[in-house]
Amino acid sequence: MPADAFALPADLTGPERALVTAAAAGEICGFDAAAPEAARRIRAAVIVALLRGHATWLTALGLRLRWAVIEGPLDLAGLGSEEAPAPPLVLWDSTGPGVGSGAGPSAGLDLELTGAVLAELDLRGTGLARIEARDLVLRRRLLLNGCRASAGATLTMDGARIGGDVFLDGARIAGEVRFLGAGIGGQFSARAGTRITCEHGVALACDAMEAKGGVFLNGASITGEVRFPGAKIGGQFNAGAETTITHEDGPALTCDGIQVEGGVFLKGACITGEVRFLSAEIGTQFSTGTATRITRAQGTALACDSMLIKGDVLLDGSTITGQVRFPGAEIGGAFSVGAGTKLIRENGEALYCDGMRVKGDVLLDGSAITGEVSFLSVAINGTLSARGGTRIVSPGGNALACYSATIRGDVSLRGATCDGRLDFREAEIGRLFDLRGATLVAGQGGACSLDAVGLKLGGDLRLDAAPGAAQPLSPATCTGAVLLDRARIEGALILTGATLRSTPGDAEDVALSLEQARIEARIEVSHLPAETRGVFDLRGARTGLLDDAGGTGWGEPCHPAQPEMRDGKLRGVRLRLEGFTYDRLPDFEDAAAGSADAKARSRRRLAFLMRQFPGETPQPHHFAPQPFDQLERVLRAAGYPQEADWFARQKNEFRRRCKVDPLAGRWWNGFVGFFFGHYYSVGRAFMTLGLMMVLGITLLGLANHTGAYAKKRNEIDLSPAALAELRLRPAPGIGPPPPDRERCWKPDAFAGHWSPALSRGLEVTVMALDLLLPLVDLKQDNRCEVDTDRDEHRLWSSALAVYSGLGLVILPMFLATVSGIVRRDSAARH
Repeated sequence: MPADAFALPADLTGPERALVTAAAAGEICGFDAAAPEAARRIRAAVIVALLRGHATWLTALGLRLRWAVIEGPLDLAGLGSEEAPAPPLVLWDSTGPGVGSGAGPSAGLDLELTGAVLAELDLRGTGLARIEARDLVLRRRLLLNGCRASAGATLTMDGARIGGDVFLDGARIAGEVRFLGAGIGGQFSARAGTRITCEHGVALACDAMEAKGGVFLNGASITGEVRFPGAKIGGQFNAGAETTITHEDGPALTCDGIQVEGGVFLKGACITGEVRFLSAEIGTQFSTGTATRITRAQGTALACDSMLIKGDVLLDGSTITGQVRFPGAEIGGAFSVGAGTKLIRENGEALYCDGMRVKGDVLLDGSAITGEVSFLSVAINGTLSARGGTRIVSPGGNALACYSATIRGDVSLRGATCDGRLDFREAEIGRLFDLRGATLVAGQGGACSLDAVGLKLGGDLRLDAAPGAAQPLSPATCTGAVLLDRARIEGALILTGATLRSTPGDAEDVALSLEQARIEARIEVSHLPAETRGVFDLRGARTGLLDDAGGTGWGEPCHPAQPEMRDGKLRGVRLRLEGFTYDRLPDFEDAAAGSADAKARSRRRLAFLMRQFPGETPQPHHFAPQPFDQLERVLRAAGYPQEADWFARQKNEFRRRCKVDPLAGRWWNGFVGFFFGHYYSVGRAFMTLGLMMVLGITLLGLANHTGAYAKKRNEIDLSPAALAELRLRPAPGIGPPPPDRERCWKPDAFAGHWSPALSRGLEVTVMALDLLLPLVDLKQDNRCEVDTDRDEHRLWSSALAVYSGLGLVILPMFLATVSGIVRRDSAARH
């Protein structure tokens, strides 16, 4: 369109002539703000004519106007070009007609700048009804500081390219501000005093915007959604310092896919509605910080799914109501939800970080979290810490869920309080797992306070006290089962002083479960308080060293036969030991084998075994030989064979008490145990042999005293007189009895001089031994025999036969006990 199409009107008013004169001179055309509108009114056509038809009149300072009342729309669409941009347009504190007199929404300035190319646009303090500036090109700045836009106004800068900064500081806009796809060479600023209001829609839309100098919303007050999805920010993104963003109908701050070379700072912001940074890329840190409040009672408050952050995430001191999400995020520094932080979500996850990757530490120290903290399958290169009075309350489920997490450093919950389950199933922890001073509660309806089934731990798991710390801590308290089944712990499991108790009403009554667990260094347990109760299940577990204060560390002491009870309940814990193995017992390492001290320690260790069946009459299903065999193996390896034999005898005695065998078997077991110590007591074997010898000597003496044991006839008398005597002898029971035969020893054989008496005593002993050893012929039966001619003597023959039969039984048992064949076989099996 030719320039003469935009000729100045012939009827210029005084204010318009003043504008033409000032513009040609490169000066500001300013009016008195208190003057009437008529004295400040300038038609929009005059400004358009100056910029389009008479641009050559204008200096490099452009058209500058202040306190003017501009009548009509300013249509500057397509003004200027890339080669010849229009000079700056400066409209300070200007308005449309009627502003301030209640003229309505159209009272502000209507400005059309679509496709225009200007050096600079300065609308500071100006009242606006609309700016339509799609694809606007500004060589320098866009200044909207303090501008005012009436209700329903729109400021559209979609696709604009601005070489310098954009300032909206102090602006008050009741409508939508749009910078979709805009490119800004400097910073985008809407700092303190800025108010943008669009209650049920988007207040500030900066989708895909590029701002090389940063975005600053700190101190702004915005009602409606603020959008920066896909934006590229060369500096920092700052919406802190008392920034207020309110959008209760949906997202308040949407920055999905944003790329920020600097940091994101929301410190001190108060945001009502969802904050979204999905798949964002942050060059340094992401910080909410002290006094930040983000509120969305139902649903997600802060969503940072799949975010990439090269620095730290700092939520310290924030109060966030609603879910905080970082699933799949990659964090180059630390992740801190530290002191003073409050995360609140009544139902479900308050902090949801499944699949997150963190190169630094994860710090929850001093935070107060209502709701679940979920770290499923996270990878943490540093430490996971929830110390310093951290409190996590999720009574209906998990308090801290770290299923399948990989943590290369420590996990420390020293002094933390968790109402809800700790879930570390299948997790891998590189160093220490520290629960000293922690209070763990299973929560409503929960059975376990710590579920670490399948845990892999490179260091110790500690639930003891920390007396030497800067803040001394008492041992851990766990209400609900601690499950460590199939865990692999390279260090020690330290339970000294810890309070572990099952959940009230739990049918299994399990306080600690170590089924199939492997604790390479040691299990250390002692001084368990009276509050500790329930079952400690060690079935199939293995450890290198069992340090349990000589078997007394599991609670108040138990008597080997009947554990001490209080009000019908066991003092201390009940143990399940079948399959539990260990290599060493330190309580035997400084006691001499066979000493009174070693025996006392053996009795205490037997009380440890009897904790399997407290207060119960032994039943057949109670008998499990493995715990006894394991203890026997360890004692033999440590050089305590006598104590090992004692436990072997106790095992067989317990087998008898449990009535595992039929009645005959139990009698036999009792017989072997009493007389031979179940083949483990050489002293009892010799005592039994001595008793048998005394019995044999006594039988022979009594038989000899009654005349039943007589000298043996050396040859048969076949003389006629002897045969006649036999023919004349009456039948048994008829006539006089046969004459007495000569006794084997005369009654006075042991009287008189000691030498003959001793000789006779040795003879009787050898005869008794000959009878006791029927398979060994000591040639004593050639001298004497039972006189069976008299009926009353035949009973002695039966008695001596029974005695010889006992010898057939006793001798092999004696030899088995004395030779130690059974003990060697047992040691080989173990």
